[in-house]
Amino acid sequence: MLLFCASDKEEKVYMMPFTNQPDQLWRLVGNRIMKKNSSECLDICGESRRDDANVISYQYKGSANQHWHLEYD
Repeated sequence: MLLFCASDKEEKVYMMPFTNQPDQLWRLVGNRIMKKNSSECLDICGESRRDDANVISYQYKGSANQHWHLEYD
């Protein structure tokens, strides 16, 4: 089985195969997706509402573009 994960490189977040590197380790904290051992979280760049908006790793500031809703099938 091939697993994919979010990995941040220079703030931009990419999907790539999981290799257990520190930049690939994230944790769910309430409605935030936080980088493990960091105060950075997944953030929609510029608070964009576009379908093709960039996702970055950014310091948590509590804004709506840093809150996530996960659904499981």
